[in-house]
Amino acid sequence: MKFTDMEERDQNQLFILFLAIFIFSFALVLLEFNKQQSYTSYQKIQFENAGTTLYANLYFPAKDLEFQQKQPLVIYVHGLASDRNFDIRFPIELTKRGFFVASIDYHGHGESGGTIFDINLNTGRLAIVDDVAVLLDFLEKLPVFQERINSSQIGLVGHSLGGMISLLNNVYDSRINATVVLNPLVNYGVIVHPTFENNMPVDILNETNTQNLLLIAHVNDTTLDYKQHALIAHQLTKAPLINFSKPVSGSPHLLMNNEVDVITINWLENVFFNSDTKNGPIVISYLFNYLFLGTNLLILIFIMFLLISLSSNLFSLTPKIESEEIILKEFDSPKLKKIHQILILIGSVVIFLFVWITFSRVFQLLGIYYASFTLLGIYALAYLGSHLYKLHQKNEKFSFSYIMSAAKGRLKSQLHIGCMMYGFLASGIFQALYVALSVSYPFAFVWPTNTRSIIFGFTALPIFLAVEIFYRKIVYPRLRFIKRESLRTKAQIILAIIVQFMIFLNTTLWTALPALTVSYLIILVVIIINTLIYEKTKRAIVRIIFSLDVIFFFFGAAISTALGIDIAIYLFI
Repeated sequence: MKFTDMEERDQNQLFILFLAIFIFSFALVLLEFNKQQSYTSYQKIQFENAGTTLYANLYFPAKDLEFQQKQPLVIYVHGLASDRNFDIRFPIELTKRGFFVASIDYHGHGESGGTIFDINLNTGRLAIVDDVAVLLDFLEKLPVFQERINSSQIGLVGHSLGGMISLLNNVYDSRINATVVLNPLVNYGVIVHPTFENNMPVDILNETNTQNLLLIAHVNDTTLDYKQHALIAHQLTKAPLINFSKPVSGSPHLLMNNEVDVITINWLENVFFNSDTKNGPIVISYLFNYLFLGTNLLILIFIMFLLISLSSNLFSLTPKIESEEIILKEFDSPKLKKIHQILILIGSVVIFLFVWITFSRVFQLLGIYYASFTLLGIYALAYLGSHLYKLHQKNEKFSFSYIMSAAKGRLKSQLHIGCMMYGFLASGIFQALYVALSVSYPFAFVWPTNTRSIIFGFTALPIFLAVEIFYRKIVYPRLRFIKRESLRTKAQIILAIIVQFMIFLNTTLWTALPALTVSYLIILVVIIINTLIYEKTKRAIVRIIFSLDVIFFFFGAAISTALGIDIAIYLFI
Protein backbone atom coordinates (compact mmCIF):
# COMPACT_ATOMS: atom_id res chain seq x y z
CA MET A 1 0.00 0.00 0.00
CA LYS A 2 1.41 3.41 -1.01
CA PHE A 3 1.26 6.51 1.14
CA THR A 4 -0.86 8.21 -1.53
CA ASP A 5 -3.38 5.38 -1.35
CA MET A 6 -4.17 6.17 2.27
CA GLU A 7 -7.14 8.32 3.20
CA GLU A 8 -6.36 11.87 4.27
CA ARG A 9 -7.42 11.01 7.82
CA ASP A 10 -4.92 8.13 7.94
CA GLN A 11 -2.15 10.30 6.51
CA ASN A 12 -2.73 12.84 9.28
CA GLN A 13 -2.70 10.06 11.86
CA LEU A 14 0.62 8.78 10.49
CA PHE A 15 2.20 12.22 10.87
CA ILE A 16 0.84 12.53 14.42
CA LEU A 17 2.15 9.03 15.19
CA PHE A 18 5.74 9.97 14.29
CA LEU A 19 5.44 13.12 16.38
CA ALA A 20 4.02 11.17 19.34
CA ILE A 21 6.84 8.59 19.16
CA PHE A 22 9.41 11.41 19.26
CA ILE A 23 7.74 12.98 22.31
CA PHE A 24 7.43 9.58 23.97
CA SER A 25 11.16 8.90 23.48
CA PHE A 26 12.06 12.27 24.98
CA ALA A 27 9.73 11.66 27.95
CA LEU A 28 11.35 8.25 28.53
CA VAL A 29 14.75 9.96 28.72
CA LEU A 30 13.40 12.38 31.34
CA LEU A 31 11.91 9.49 33.29
CA GLU A 32 15.18 7.58 33.24
CA PHE A 33 17.15 10.67 34.27
CA ASN A 34 14.82 11.31 37.20
CA LYS A 35 15.06 7.66 38.26
CA GLN A 36 18.84 7.76 38.21
CA GLN A 37 18.79 10.53 40.79
CA SER A 38 17.40 7.98 43.26
CA TYR A 39 18.67 4.48 42.50
CA THR A 40 20.96 2.88 39.94
CA SER A 41 19.31 -0.53 39.82
CA TYR A 42 17.21 -2.92 41.85
CA GLN A 43 17.26 -6.63 42.59
CA LYS A 44 14.13 -8.74 42.74
CA ILE A 45 14.24 -10.84 45.90
CA GLN A 46 12.44 -14.19 46.23
CA PHE A 47 12.26 -15.90 49.61
CA GLU A 48 10.09 -18.31 51.58
CA ASN A 49 8.11 -17.97 54.80
CA ALA A 50 5.40 -20.17 56.31
CA GLY A 51 5.40 -22.38 53.23
CA THR A 52 4.75 -19.46 50.88
CA THR A 53 6.89 -17.80 48.23
CA LEU A 54 7.27 -14.06 48.79
CA TYR A 55 8.86 -11.22 46.84
CA ALA A 56 10.59 -7.93 47.52
CA ASN A 57 12.61 -5.31 45.64
CA LEU A 58 16.03 -4.24 46.90
CA TYR A 59 16.97 -0.80 45.55
CA PHE A 60 20.61 0.21 45.19
CA PRO A 61 21.10 3.93 45.97
CA ALA A 62 22.73 6.22 43.41
CA LYS A 63 24.35 8.23 46.19
CA ASP A 64 27.19 7.25 48.54
CA LEU A 65 27.53 8.69 52.03
CA GLU A 66 30.57 10.97 52.38
CA PHE A 67 30.85 10.57 56.15
CA GLN A 68 30.71 6.77 56.44
CA GLN A 69 31.68 3.80 54.30
CA LYS A 70 28.60 1.59 54.67
CA GLN A 71 25.01 2.67 54.17
CA PRO A 72 21.73 2.20 56.06
CA LEU A 73 18.99 -0.21 55.01
CA VAL A 74 15.31 0.64 55.37
CA ILE A 75 12.56 -1.92 54.78
CA TYR A 76 9.36 -0.31 53.53
CA VAL A 77 6.09 -2.10 54.34
CA HIS A 78 3.15 -0.86 52.27
CA GLY A 79 -0.47 -0.78 53.36
CA LEU A 80 -3.40 -3.12 52.87
CA ALA A 81 -4.15 -4.03 49.24
CA SER A 82 -1.14 -2.14 47.93
CA ASP A 83 1.89 -3.49 46.11
CA ARG A 84 5.64 -2.99 46.32
CA ASN A 85 5.65 -1.70 42.73
CA PHE A 86 2.92 0.88 43.29
CA ASP A 87 3.94 2.61 46.48
CA ILE A 88 7.18 4.23 45.30
CA ARG A 89 7.31 7.29 47.54
CA PHE A 90 9.72 6.09 50.22
CA PRO A 91 11.88 3.87 47.98
CA ILE A 92 12.57 6.91 45.81
CA GLU A 93 13.10 9.44 48.60
CA LEU A 94 15.23 7.20 50.82
CA THR A 95 17.51 5.93 48.03
CA LYS A 96 18.16 9.59 47.19
CA ARG A 97 19.51 9.93 50.73
CA GLY A 98 21.98 7.09 50.16
CA PHE A 99 19.89 4.37 51.84
CA PHE A 100 19.37 0.87 50.52
CA VAL A 101 15.62 0.23 50.47
CA ALA A 102 13.84 -3.12 50.45
CA SER A 103 10.14 -2.89 49.55
CA ILE A 104 8.24 -6.05 50.48
CA ASP A 105 5.08 -7.75 49.27
CA TYR A 106 4.01 -9.58 52.41
CA HIS A 107 1.53 -12.48 52.42
CA GLY A 108 -1.48 -12.00 50.15
CA HIS A 109 -0.14 -8.98 48.28
CA GLY A 110 1.40 -8.38 44.87
CA GLU A 111 3.32 -11.37 43.57
CA SER A 112 3.50 -13.01 46.99
CA GLY A 113 1.28 -15.98 47.77
CA GLY A 114 -0.80 -16.83 50.83
CA THR A 115 -3.22 -14.57 52.68
CA ILE A 116 -2.84 -12.08 55.50
CA PHE A 117 -4.51 -14.58 57.84
CA ASP A 118 -1.78 -17.23 57.54
CA ILE A 119 0.09 -18.23 60.69
CA ASN A 120 3.78 -19.05 60.98
CA LEU A 121 3.60 -22.36 62.84
CA ASN A 122 7.20 -22.01 64.03
CA THR A 123 6.52 -18.80 65.94
CA GLY A 124 2.74 -18.84 66.37
CA ARG A 125 2.61 -15.31 65.00
CA LEU A 126 0.91 -13.90 61.94
CA ALA A 127 2.98 -14.76 58.88
CA ILE A 128 2.74 -11.16 57.63
CA VAL A 129 4.59 -10.04 60.76
CA ASP A 130 7.37 -12.59 60.36
CA ASP A 131 7.73 -11.81 56.65
CA VAL A 132 9.87 -8.78 57.48
CA ALA A 133 12.26 -10.69 59.74
CA VAL A 134 12.59 -13.52 57.20
CA LEU A 135 13.32 -10.97 54.46
CA LEU A 136 16.04 -9.42 56.65
CA ASP A 137 17.48 -12.90 57.26
CA PHE A 138 17.68 -13.39 53.50
CA LEU A 139 19.23 -9.96 52.85
CA GLU A 140 21.94 -10.55 55.45
CA LYS A 141 23.23 -13.46 53.37
CA LEU A 142 23.67 -11.37 50.22
CA PRO A 143 27.19 -10.16 49.31
CA VAL A 144 25.93 -6.60 48.99
CA PHE A 145 24.80 -6.67 52.63
CA GLN A 146 28.24 -7.72 53.83
CA GLU A 147 30.03 -5.22 51.60
CA ARG A 148 27.85 -2.10 51.65
CA ILE A 149 25.16 -2.17 54.37
CA ASN A 150 25.66 -1.06 57.96
CA SER A 151 24.02 -3.74 60.11
CA SER A 152 23.61 -1.25 62.99
CA GLN A 153 21.50 1.07 60.81
CA ILE A 154 18.42 -0.98 59.93
CA GLY A 155 15.11 0.86 59.78
CA LEU A 156 11.43 0.20 59.14
CA VAL A 157 8.81 2.46 57.58
CA GLY A 158 5.25 1.12 57.48
CA HIS A 159 1.84 2.46 56.52
CA SER A 160 -1.61 1.26 57.68
CA LEU A 161 -1.47 -2.56 57.89
CA GLY A 162 2.23 -2.17 57.10
CA GLY A 163 2.38 0.11 60.12
CA MET A 164 1.01 -2.68 62.30
CA ILE A 165 3.62 -5.07 60.88
CA SER A 166 6.36 -2.52 61.55
CA LEU A 167 5.19 -1.90 65.12
CA LEU A 168 5.34 -5.60 65.96
CA ASN A 169 8.73 -6.04 64.31
CA ASN A 170 10.03 -3.17 66.42
CA VAL A 171 9.08 -5.32 69.40
CA TYR A 172 10.16 -8.74 68.13
CA ASP A 173 13.35 -8.01 66.16
CA SER A 174 16.30 -6.40 67.96
CA ARG A 175 18.03 -5.77 64.62
CA ILE A 176 15.57 -2.95 63.91
CA ASN A 177 17.18 0.31 65.05
CA ALA A 178 14.57 2.85 63.95
CA THR A 179 10.88 2.67 63.05
CA VAL A 180 8.39 5.15 61.58
CA VAL A 181 4.73 4.19 61.21
CA LEU A 182 2.07 6.19 59.35
CA ASN A 183 -1.58 5.85 60.36
CA PRO A 184 -0.93 2.36 61.75
CA LEU A 185 -3.50 -0.36 62.37
CA VAL A 186 -3.34 -0.92 66.14
CA ASN A 187 -6.71 -1.99 67.50
CA TYR A 188 -9.54 -4.43 66.81
CA GLY A 189 -12.71 -3.66 64.87
CA VAL A 190 -11.22 -3.38 61.39
CA ILE A 191 -9.92 -6.82 60.46
CA VAL A 192 -12.04 -9.54 62.03
CA HIS A 193 -10.47 -12.98 61.86
CA PRO A 194 -9.53 -15.61 64.48
CA THR A 195 -5.82 -15.51 63.63
CA PHE A 196 -5.66 -11.81 64.49
CA GLU A 197 -6.89 -12.49 68.03
CA ASN A 198 -4.11 -11.69 70.54
CA ASN A 199 -1.83 -10.74 67.66
CA MET A 200 -2.71 -7.08 67.43
CA PRO A 201 -0.38 -4.26 68.53
CA VAL A 202 -2.86 -3.29 71.25
CA ASP A 203 -2.20 -6.71 72.82
CA ILE A 204 1.59 -6.46 72.70
CA LEU A 205 2.91 -2.89 72.75
CA ASN A 206 4.15 -1.31 75.95
CA GLU A 207 6.58 1.37 77.05
CA THR A 208 9.52 -1.00 77.58
CA ASN A 209 9.47 -3.25 74.50
CA THR A 210 9.78 -0.58 71.77
CA GLN A 211 12.72 1.60 70.78
CA ASN A 212 13.34 4.58 68.49
CA LEU A 213 9.70 4.58 67.39
CA LEU A 214 7.93 7.51 65.75
CA LEU A 215 4.16 7.63 65.15
CA ILE A 216 2.67 9.89 62.48
CA ALA A 217 -1.10 10.11 62.06
CA HIS A 218 -3.80 12.30 60.59
CA VAL A 219 -6.46 13.28 63.11
CA ASN A 220 -9.11 13.16 60.37
CA ASP A 221 -8.26 9.66 59.15
CA THR A 222 -11.59 8.10 58.18
CA THR A 223 -10.13 4.64 57.52
CA LEU A 224 -8.36 4.03 60.82
CA ASP A 225 -9.82 6.21 63.54
CA TYR A 226 -7.09 8.33 65.10
CA LYS A 227 -8.24 7.81 68.70
CA GLN A 228 -8.65 4.04 68.31
CA HIS A 229 -5.31 3.40 66.64
CA ALA A 230 -2.49 5.97 66.56
CA LEU A 231 -3.43 7.54 69.90
CA ILE A 232 -3.70 4.09 71.54
CA ALA A 233 -0.20 3.22 70.25
CA HIS A 234 1.13 6.47 71.69
CA GLN A 235 -0.49 5.83 75.08
CA LEU A 236 0.92 2.30 75.24
CA THR A 237 4.48 3.08 74.12
CA LYS A 238 4.90 6.77 75.08
CA ALA A 239 6.57 7.12 71.68
CA PRO A 240 6.43 10.55 70.00
CA LEU A 241 3.24 11.11 68.00
CA ILE A 242 3.12 13.68 65.20
CA ASN A 243 -0.49 14.80 64.68
CA PHE A 244 -1.49 16.05 61.25
CA SER A 245 -4.64 18.06 60.70
CA LYS A 246 -3.75 20.00 57.56
CA PRO A 247 -4.98 18.95 54.10
CA VAL A 248 -2.98 16.26 52.29
CA SER A 249 -3.03 14.88 48.76
CA GLY A 250 -5.79 12.32 48.43
CA SER A 251 -7.26 10.62 51.49
CA PRO A 252 -6.00 11.63 54.97
CA HIS A 253 -5.22 7.95 55.51
CA LEU A 254 -2.54 8.01 52.79
CA LEU A 255 -0.65 10.92 54.41
CA MET A 256 0.70 12.03 51.04
CA ASN A 257 2.49 15.16 52.17
CA ASN A 258 6.06 16.42 51.75
CA GLU A 259 6.24 17.40 55.41
CA VAL A 260 5.47 13.80 56.40
CA ASP A 261 8.32 12.60 54.21
CA VAL A 262 10.75 15.12 55.66
CA ILE A 263 9.80 14.19 59.24
CA THR A 264 10.28 10.50 58.42
CA ILE A 265 13.71 11.07 56.89
CA ASN A 266 14.79 13.32 59.76
CA TRP A 267 13.82 10.68 62.32
CA LEU A 268 15.74 7.93 60.58
CA GLU A 269 18.85 10.08 60.10
CA ASN A 270 18.76 11.31 63.68
CA VAL A 271 18.81 7.70 64.88
CA PHE A 272 21.39 6.51 62.33
CA PHE A 273 23.72 9.54 62.19
CA ASN A 274 22.83 11.46 65.39
CA SER A 275 22.05 14.42 63.14
CA ASP A 276 19.30 15.51 60.77
CA THR A 277 21.60 17.87 58.83
CA LYS A 278 24.73 15.74 58.35
CA ASN A 279 23.36 14.15 55.17
CA GLY A 280 22.51 17.45 53.51
CA PRO A 281 19.22 19.20 52.75
CA ILE A 282 16.10 17.19 51.97
CA VAL A 283 14.39 17.81 48.63
CA ILE A 284 11.22 15.79 48.04
CA SER A 285 10.70 15.01 44.34
CA TYR A 286 8.85 11.69 44.02
CA LEU A 287 5.85 13.47 42.49
CA PHE A 288 7.97 14.10 39.39
CA ASN A 289 8.27 10.32 38.99
CA TYR A 290 4.50 10.01 39.04
CA LEU A 291 4.18 12.96 36.64
CA PHE A 292 6.67 11.59 34.12
CA LEU A 293 5.27 8.10 34.41
CA GLY A 294 1.70 9.32 33.91
CA THR A 295 2.76 11.40 30.91
CA ASN A 296 4.48 8.42 29.33
CA LEU A 297 1.45 6.22 29.90
CA LEU A 298 -0.86 8.75 28.24
CA ILE A 299 1.46 9.12 25.24
CA LEU A 300 1.84 5.34 25.06
CA ILE A 301 -1.94 4.86 24.97
CA PHE A 302 -2.25 7.54 22.29
CA ILE A 303 0.44 5.83 20.18
CA MET A 304 -1.37 2.54 20.71
CA PHE A 305 -4.63 3.99 19.39
CA LEU A 306 -2.91 5.40 16.29
CA LEU A 307 -1.04 2.17 15.52
CA ILE A 308 -4.13 0.03 15.85
CA SER A 309 -6.16 2.43 13.72
CA LEU A 310 -3.50 2.63 11.00
CA SER A 311 -2.76 -1.09 11.00
CA SER A 312 -6.26 -1.76 9.67
CA ASN A 313 -4.94 -0.62 6.29
CA LEU A 314 -2.78 -3.75 6.15
CA PHE A 315 -5.76 -6.08 5.96
CA SER A 316 -8.78 -6.60 3.79
CA LEU A 317 -11.57 -5.87 6.24
CA THR A 318 -14.42 -5.53 3.78
CA PRO A 319 -17.21 -6.14 3.47
CA LYS A 320 -18.18 -4.77 6.86
CA ILE A 321 -21.12 -6.38 8.59
CA GLU A 322 -23.36 -3.37 8.57
CA SER A 323 -26.33 -5.41 9.78
CA GLU A 324 -24.58 -6.76 12.87
CA GLU A 325 -27.09 -7.75 15.50
CA ILE A 326 -28.18 -4.83 17.67
CA ILE A 327 -30.22 -5.34 20.80
CA LEU A 328 -33.54 -3.51 20.61
CA LYS A 329 -32.91 -2.88 16.92
CA GLU A 330 -36.44 -3.92 16.09
CA PHE A 331 -37.75 -1.04 18.16
CA ASP A 332 -35.74 1.49 16.15
CA SER A 333 -37.62 3.65 13.72
CA PRO A 334 -36.29 6.22 11.23
CA LYS A 335 -39.09 8.48 12.38
CA LEU A 336 -37.56 8.84 15.81
CA LYS A 337 -36.10 12.30 16.24
CA LYS A 338 -32.68 13.11 17.66
CA ILE A 339 -34.18 14.09 20.99
CA HIS A 340 -35.83 10.70 21.32
CA GLN A 341 -32.55 8.93 20.60
CA ILE A 342 -30.73 11.10 23.13
CA LEU A 343 -33.37 10.47 25.79
CA ILE A 344 -33.15 6.71 25.22
CA LEU A 345 -29.36 6.98 25.42
CA ILE A 346 -29.49 8.93 28.69
CA GLY A 347 -31.95 6.43 30.17
CA SER A 348 -29.74 3.51 29.19
CA VAL A 349 -26.66 5.15 30.72
CA VAL A 350 -28.55 5.90 33.95
CA ILE A 351 -29.71 2.29 34.26
CA PHE A 352 -26.20 1.00 33.52
CA LEU A 353 -24.63 3.28 36.14
CA PHE A 354 -27.32 2.54 38.72
CA VAL A 355 -26.90 -1.22 38.44
CA TRP A 356 -23.09 -1.12 38.42
CA ILE A 357 -22.62 1.37 41.25
CA THR A 358 -25.39 -0.02 43.48
CA PHE A 359 -24.17 -3.62 43.33
CA SER A 360 -20.52 -2.57 43.75
CA ARG A 361 -21.31 -0.52 46.83
CA VAL A 362 -23.52 -3.11 48.47
CA PHE A 363 -21.56 -6.27 47.67
CA GLN A 364 -18.05 -4.81 47.15
CA LEU A 365 -15.90 -7.16 45.06
CA LEU A 366 -18.70 -9.65 44.39
CA GLY A 367 -20.90 -6.74 43.37
CA ILE A 368 -18.84 -6.36 40.19
CA TYR A 369 -19.98 -9.82 39.17
CA TYR A 370 -23.56 -9.40 40.38
CA ALA A 371 -23.85 -6.20 38.35
CA SER A 372 -22.43 -7.90 35.27
CA PHE A 373 -24.82 -10.85 35.47
CA THR A 374 -27.76 -8.51 36.13
CA LEU A 375 -26.93 -6.43 33.07
CA LEU A 376 -26.47 -9.54 30.94
CA GLY A 377 -29.87 -10.73 32.14
CA ILE A 378 -31.44 -7.40 31.16
CA TYR A 379 -29.81 -7.61 27.73
CA ALA A 380 -31.07 -11.19 27.24
CA LEU A 381 -34.61 -10.27 28.22
CA ALA A 382 -34.52 -7.24 25.94
CA TYR A 383 -33.33 -9.36 23.02
CA LEU A 384 -35.92 -12.05 23.72
CA GLY A 385 -38.61 -9.40 23.95
CA SER A 386 -37.59 -7.84 20.65
CA HIS A 387 -37.54 -11.28 19.03
CA LEU A 388 -41.02 -12.11 20.33
CA TYR A 389 -42.29 -8.71 19.20
CA LYS A 390 -40.93 -9.35 15.72
CA LEU A 391 -42.61 -12.77 15.59
CA HIS A 392 -45.87 -11.22 16.77
CA GLN A 393 -45.72 -8.65 13.98
CA LYS A 394 -45.30 -11.49 11.47
CA ASN A 395 -47.89 -13.70 13.18
CA GLU A 396 -45.24 -16.41 13.62
CA LYS A 397 -44.66 -18.74 16.58
CA PHE A 398 -41.59 -18.70 18.82
CA SER A 399 -38.88 -21.09 17.65
CA PHE A 400 -35.46 -21.87 19.06
CA SER A 401 -34.46 -23.22 15.67
CA TYR A 402 -34.78 -19.71 14.22
CA ILE A 403 -32.45 -18.34 16.88
CA MET A 404 -29.93 -21.15 16.35
CA SER A 405 -30.00 -20.67 12.60
CA ALA A 406 -29.42 -16.95 12.97
CA ALA A 407 -26.58 -17.59 15.44
CA LYS A 408 -24.85 -20.02 13.03
CA GLY A 409 -25.11 -17.51 10.21
CA ARG A 410 -23.71 -14.79 12.43
CA LEU A 411 -20.76 -16.96 13.51
CA LYS A 412 -19.93 -17.89 9.92
CA SER A 413 -19.91 -14.26 8.85
CA GLN A 414 -17.52 -13.41 11.72
CA LEU A 415 -14.80 -15.84 10.57
CA HIS A 416 -13.01 -13.47 8.19
CA ILE A 417 -9.26 -14.13 8.01
CA GLY A 418 -8.29 -10.49 7.55
CA CYS A 419 -10.32 -9.39 10.55
CA MET A 420 -8.94 -12.17 12.71
CA MET A 421 -5.35 -11.25 11.81
CA TYR A 422 -6.17 -7.62 12.56
CA GLY A 423 -7.36 -8.66 16.02
CA PHE A 424 -4.14 -10.56 16.74
CA LEU A 425 -2.03 -7.63 15.53
CA ALA A 426 -3.97 -5.15 17.71
CA SER A 427 -3.40 -7.38 20.73
CA GLY A 428 0.30 -7.69 19.88
CA ILE A 429 0.72 -3.92 19.54
CA PHE A 430 -0.93 -3.34 22.92
CA GLN A 431 1.20 -5.85 24.78
CA ALA A 432 4.47 -4.97 23.03
CA LEU A 433 4.18 -1.30 23.98
CA TYR A 434 3.10 -2.16 27.51
CA VAL A 435 6.10 -4.47 27.94
CA ALA A 436 8.45 -1.82 26.52
CA LEU A 437 7.41 0.76 29.07
CA SER A 438 7.22 -1.65 32.00
CA VAL A 439 10.75 -2.91 31.28
CA SER A 440 12.14 0.60 31.03
CA TYR A 441 10.48 1.65 34.29
CA PRO A 442 9.15 -1.26 36.40
CA PHE A 443 6.75 0.68 38.60
CA ALA A 444 2.95 0.54 38.73
CA PHE A 445 2.55 -2.29 36.24
CA VAL A 446 0.28 -5.28 36.70
CA TRP A 447 1.21 -8.72 35.42
CA PRO A 448 -0.18 -12.18 36.10
CA THR A 449 2.53 -13.92 38.09
CA ASN A 450 1.24 -17.47 38.34
CA THR A 451 -1.29 -19.96 36.99
CA ARG A 452 -3.80 -18.88 39.63
CA SER A 453 -3.76 -15.33 38.26
CA ILE A 454 -4.38 -16.53 34.72
CA ILE A 455 -7.27 -18.76 35.84
CA PHE A 456 -8.82 -15.91 37.80
CA GLY A 457 -8.52 -13.78 34.68
CA PHE A 458 -11.24 -15.77 32.99
CA THR A 459 -13.67 -14.56 35.63
CA ALA A 460 -13.55 -11.23 33.77
CA LEU A 461 -15.66 -12.74 30.96
CA PRO A 462 -19.08 -11.61 32.29
CA ILE A 463 -17.65 -8.17 33.07
CA PHE A 464 -16.22 -7.83 29.58
CA LEU A 465 -19.46 -8.99 27.95
CA ALA A 466 -21.65 -6.68 30.04
CA VAL A 467 -19.53 -3.65 29.17
CA GLU A 468 -18.94 -4.57 25.53
CA ILE A 469 -22.62 -5.25 24.80
CA PHE A 470 -23.61 -1.98 26.46
CA TYR A 471 -21.33 0.19 24.32
CA ARG A 472 -21.66 -1.74 21.10
CA LYS A 473 -25.32 -2.80 21.08
CA ILE A 474 -27.04 -0.11 23.09
CA VAL A 475 -24.95 3.08 22.97
CA TYR A 476 -23.81 2.83 19.34
CA PRO A 477 -27.32 2.52 17.82
CA ARG A 478 -28.47 5.57 19.77
CA LEU A 479 -25.71 7.62 18.12
CA ARG A 480 -26.79 6.86 14.57
CA PHE A 481 -28.24 10.35 14.23
CA ILE A 482 -24.57 11.41 13.89
CA LYS A 483 -24.03 10.91 10.17
CA ARG A 484 -20.21 10.78 10.01
CA GLU A 485 -18.92 7.51 11.41
CA SER A 486 -15.65 9.05 12.62
CA LEU A 487 -17.59 11.58 14.70
CA ARG A 488 -19.84 8.81 15.98
CA THR A 489 -16.75 6.91 17.12
CA LYS A 490 -15.37 9.97 18.91
CA ALA A 491 -18.71 10.56 20.62
CA GLN A 492 -18.80 6.95 21.82
CA ILE A 493 -15.24 7.20 23.19
CA ILE A 494 -16.04 10.43 25.07
CA LEU A 495 -19.20 8.89 26.51
CA ALA A 496 -17.28 5.76 27.56
CA ILE A 497 -14.68 7.84 29.40
CA ILE A 498 -17.39 9.80 31.21
CA VAL A 499 -19.37 6.71 32.20
CA GLN A 500 -16.35 4.73 33.38
CA PHE A 501 -15.01 7.73 35.28
CA MET A 502 -18.33 8.10 37.10
CA ILE A 503 -18.20 4.43 38.07
CA PHE A 504 -14.66 4.91 39.34
CA LEU A 505 -15.60 7.96 41.43
CA ASN A 506 -18.63 6.28 42.94
CA THR A 507 -17.06 2.90 43.72
CA THR A 508 -14.42 3.11 46.45
CA LEU A 509 -13.45 -0.51 45.83
CA TRP A 510 -11.46 0.53 42.75
CA THR A 511 -9.33 3.03 44.66
CA ALA A 512 -8.83 0.66 47.59
CA LEU A 513 -7.06 -1.90 45.39
CA PRO A 514 -4.25 -0.37 43.30
CA ALA A 515 -3.94 -3.51 41.15
CA LEU A 516 -7.70 -3.42 40.52
CA THR A 517 -7.45 0.28 39.69
CA VAL A 518 -4.84 -0.36 37.02
CA SER A 519 -6.91 -3.23 35.60
CA TYR A 520 -9.94 -0.93 35.57
CA LEU A 521 -7.98 1.62 33.53
CA ILE A 522 -6.83 -1.18 31.22
CA ILE A 523 -10.49 -2.12 30.68
CA LEU A 524 -11.24 1.51 29.79
CA VAL A 525 -8.38 1.49 27.28
CA VAL A 526 -9.70 -1.74 25.78
CA ILE A 527 -13.19 -0.20 25.48
CA ILE A 528 -11.72 2.70 23.51
CA ILE A 529 -9.60 0.47 21.29
CA ASN A 530 -12.59 -1.79 20.66
CA THR A 531 -14.53 1.28 19.57
CA LEU A 532 -11.84 2.02 16.97
CA ILE A 533 -11.85 -1.62 15.86
CA TYR A 534 -15.63 -1.59 15.62
CA GLU A 535 -15.48 1.42 13.31
CA LYS A 536 -13.10 -0.47 11.02
CA THR A 537 -14.70 -3.91 10.94
CA LYS A 538 -18.11 -4.08 12.65
CA ARG A 539 -17.13 -7.64 13.62
CA ALA A 540 -17.27 -8.99 17.15
CA ILE A 541 -14.57 -11.62 16.53
CA VAL A 542 -11.87 -8.95 16.20
CA ARG A 543 -12.81 -7.34 19.50
CA ILE A 544 -12.94 -10.70 21.26
CA ILE A 545 -9.49 -11.72 19.98
CA PHE A 546 -8.03 -8.39 21.08
CA SER A 547 -9.79 -8.28 24.43
CA LEU A 548 -9.43 -11.83 25.72
CA ASP A 549 -5.73 -11.97 26.53
CA VAL A 550 -5.50 -8.29 27.47
CA ILE A 551 -8.38 -8.01 29.93
CA PHE A 552 -8.14 -11.56 31.24
CA PHE A 553 -4.45 -11.31 32.02
CA PHE A 554 -4.59 -7.93 33.72
CA PHE A 555 -7.83 -8.60 35.55
CA GLY A 556 -6.42 -11.95 36.65
CA ALA A 557 -3.49 -10.25 38.35
CA ALA A 558 -5.80 -7.80 40.11
CA ILE A 559 -8.45 -10.26 41.25
CA SER A 560 -5.71 -12.59 42.49
CA THR A 561 -4.47 -9.80 44.75
CA ALA A 562 -7.98 -9.08 45.95
CA LEU A 563 -8.68 -12.68 46.86
CA GLY A 564 -5.23 -13.02 48.42
CA ILE A 565 -6.27 -10.60 51.13
CA ASP A 566 -9.82 -11.96 51.28
CA ILE A 567 -11.16 -8.48 50.65
CA ALA A 568 -14.70 -9.73 50.10
CA ILE A 569 -14.81 -10.89 53.72
CA TYR A 570 -13.61 -7.97 55.75
CA LEU A 571 -12.52 -4.86 53.85
CA PHE A 572 -13.85 -1.71 55.47
CA ILE A 573 -15.10 0.40 52.61
